[in-house]
Amino acid sequence: MERRIKILNGFTAIVIVLFATMQCNWLYSRYRYTLHEYQDTLYNRVLNVIETGNELRRASVNDSILVVPNMKLSVSNATHRFEFEIYTINTRLYDIKDSLTFANLARIYESEHPAGIEKHTFVIDNSATESDVFDALERFRLDECVPIEIEPFNSLLRRNGMEIRNIELGHADSMMWHPIRTDNVSLRHKSLMVVYPYDIFEGEYIRIDCAVGLSPVIRQMADTLLLSLFLSVLLIGCFVAQIATIREQHRIESFRSNFVHAMIHELKRPIATLKMCVSYMGNEQLMQDVASRQTVIADSHLALDSLSAYFAKLRDLTFSRATEIPLNLSSFSLRDLLNICIGKLNPSNNKKVVVNLHPDTDITITADKIHLINIIDNLLENAVKYSREDVHIEIDYQEQDNDSIRISVKDNGLGISKSDSRHIFEKFYRSRAVIDKGIPGMGLGLTYVRMLVEAHRGTICIESEQTSGSTFIIELPQ
Repeated sequence: MERRIKILNGFTAIVIVLFATMQCNWLYSRYRYTLHEYQDTLYNRVLNVIETGNELRRASVNDSILVVPNMKLSVSNATHRFEFEIYTINTRLYDIKDSLTFANLARIYESEHPAGIEKHTFVIDNSATESDVFDALERFRLDECVPIEIEPFNSLLRRNGMEIRNIELGHADSMMWHPIRTDNVSLRHKSLMVVYPYDIFEGEYIRIDCAVGLSPVIRQMADTLLLSLFLSVLLIGCFVAQIATIREQHRIESFRSNFVHAMIHELKRPIATLKMCVSYMGNEQLMQDVASRQTVIADSHLALDSLSAYFAKLRDLTFSRATEIPLNLSSFSLRDLLNICIGKLNPSNNKKVVVNLHPDTDITITADKIHLINIIDNLLENAVKYSREDVHIEIDYQEQDNDSIRISVKDNGLGISKSDSRHIFEKFYRSRAVIDKGIPGMGLGLTYVRMLVEAHRGTICIESEQTSGSTFIIELPQ
């Protein structure tokens, strides 16, 4: 059974690790997917902001800059070739007197090269569609009329909730027809870089580096994360609870087995005594000896009392509260009762037991006599069981000022650590040191003692240190 539980524990641990690994891998994949989705959204927002900025530039165009284009399209062997000649006129530097036609501008530029008129020539070979070409012409016109500036775009981007790491203008070696997007998904620096060609003909672009924060991605994944976390905790909790239940059942089964063995051991001695006494009584010759007959009868009574006490102990342990234990109160001599308990003490052959009883005076106590005998018997038996070969026990009793009687049982045994002292009165508790030494027991004796003391409305405590013995102190109100 122990081996099966260990195998099950190992298998469950492996399953939990595999499940956690799979869950982490799935969450990471989900995170990457959500991150790409968010970057797609962020990319579109950047393009929308750029278009908004372009609209603002178009709205600020004035008549001081004029752009006059001329385009030639030639097709050869399914190859398109676009040729542009574009004149830009700054009317503040050059006053147009003739009609504003391409032919007039060409003549004036070729003959005079006046300040205020510039000529641009662009050739495009089959690298773009016609719509792309006209879009490039429009961007060229806009840039000539209203040159681009970084600050307005930076302000627009930040107003739209984007964290901009860097924004700059650049010049490419060749024409760039479409925006270029670069995703950086490293764990430390997640970012999105957008390169937007604002003047395609001249290869000029604006580069925007946006930081991709973790919190927006986490917010989008919040439902998935919470559900995954809840299910993971629930499943792992079920696994752990299953293992804990199996271990608890194994522990209970072990206690049950130990309880049966201990009960058989406890019952064997009085039953053997009774069998011997019954056999003796069956011999008429032996029964004629009056002294022997009285001894046999006394031994029979003692064995029956032991059986009754043991069954009473089992009954009392079934009560959920100490106050439910029935008491038969009477007044009797405490010293006589302690002497009876000392006389019943039956140590093993390899132990020498010395019990000192203090003081010499007697006290009359009111309590349940049978229960008090069981209390003292348990404490004396523990003092012998958890001691070395030479056992010294000191029993002291005295009346207190608060109308109670204090009884102490002190031994020179193995002692109890402070951590174990807090639990020794708990049912089935046994310290690891005792288990390692192979000392038999079930952890019920002191629980029984505490229940009987509390049934008398009394208290019990322990003073102990490891290797220095223990002192149990009982106070019973009168």
